[in-house]
Amino acid sequence: MRREPRLIAAYHGLLQVAQMTGDEELLTSSAEAALELDSADQWIYDDWIDAVMPQWGGSIEAMDAVAHRAVSHVSRNPLLARTPARSLCYQAKQYYCATCKNDFPQALALYRKAAEFGPVACFLTYAPGAAAGSGDYGDAVRYESQTYRFFGKTDDIVYRADYLSQIGHADWAREDLARMIAEYPKYTSALEHLAYLDEHAGNPQAAAKGYARIIEIDANHERAKLELSRLYMSSVPARDKAKALIEELLARNPKLARAWENRAMLVCNESDAQCRESLEKFLELANPDDAYEKKEIPRAKAKLAELGALGH
Repeated sequence: MRREPRLIAAYHGLLQVAQMTGDEELLTSSAEAALELDSADQWIYDDWIDAVMPQWGGSIEAMDAVAHRAVSHVSRNPLLARTPARSLCYQAKQYYCATCKNDFPQALALYRKAAEFGPVACFLTYAPGAAAGSGDYGDAVRYESQTYRFFGKTDDIVYRADYLSQIGHADWAREDLARMIAEYPKYTSALEHLAYLDEHAGNPQAAAKGYARIIEIDANHERAKLELSRLYMSSVPARDKAKALIEELLARNPKLARAWENRAMLVCNESDAQCRESLEKFLELANPDDAYEKKEIPRAKAKLAELGALGH
């Protein structure tokens, strides 16, 4: 800085140092000095907002104050118009994250408000899932389409296929997935979702072939082995193949709750002792926060109670 005080990139470093150390004086002086050089520098405003987030000792009000200042220079840098969305995105994240108690409608309302400032990244990334979590699959489809438009990630097509099937357009979902698989034949996420659609369309044989194809691509794909072993014990009977898959799953991951549930399906008509062991292991390992396992826990308990009654 002494050699070149107009080197604005150096102020980015100072802002990050101020953020990490909690030095408010350094933060403010560095931001002000940088903005004297360029009052419409988007990156300076972004760094400043990052540093005054609540988890760094700041507040929503502080974020909004920086954003308000940025917007006053939008005539020189139109991208600054999106800056007020930053605090809305931050607030939405408190209602929609892996470690919080999700409130999808509240998060969705905030993401929609953020989108009023333009195609902001947080809206494109999280609004589709928040809409789906709120049961608004129509908007989930629309939002995911925009996400694919701007980001172009293959996973966006898979997510959209899920949402399309929820609003009664499994045919459109299938077309999307087929195009994706034609372009990326080893794209297991698309193959998995197509297999799911095949089964629910009444074609378990096609579903079994899809899951088998996934296992050819990825020999350790747990979900494909779980689903294929289930089909081998129901709609596409092949008990020996089901047994082999379940043994592979448990050998690789003996703490996989659903593998123990599948083992129970395999043995409960043959051995009460093995059935009881499998169900007890499932209940020991099942995650009550997992939607599928939460639904299966009462069934496993009921079956165990039945076995107990039979033993008396």
